[in-house]
Amino acid sequence: MKKIFALMFSLFCMFVVANSGSALHGQTASGQHADGGNSEHNFGAREFDRFHDILHPLQHEALPNRDFRTIRARSAELVTAGRAIIRMPVPRGITDRVAFERERRNFNRALMNYRRDAQRRDDERLRVSYEAVHDRFEELAHMLPRR
Repeated sequence: MKKIFALMFSLFCMFVVANSGSALHGQTASGQHADGGNSEHNFGAREFDRFHDILHPLQHEALPNRDFRTIRARSAELVTAGRAIIRMPVPRGITDRVAFERERRNFNRALMNYRRDAQRRDDERLRVSYEAVHDRFEELAHMLPRR
């Protein structure tokens, strides 16, 4: 009886650990968003929401499947949406404006590297530069005031 309980407890713990990463991004165990599969977020800034709407399927569908054709094909759209973030005023409620501006410059550099690499045939460079855009975007998004 103790062995069965221990086995069930360890399986439960493995399930919790396996699903904790996706829960942090608002996803269920199946990989869909907890809001019914919709990739929309409400960052409190239209520009961030638009960028995320383009980024999400690239990150969660194209990249895991190594679909670099799609990542290239959507590069102009993603760069355009990223430039809107670069041009927007610093959102209200940002506590450290200097840090936000610094991270926005890092995001802009990553975006320009991605744009350049999307025009080349080197999939590995594209993967690296795309992931940098994703990571820089997440850094910026984490700086936005919480609602």
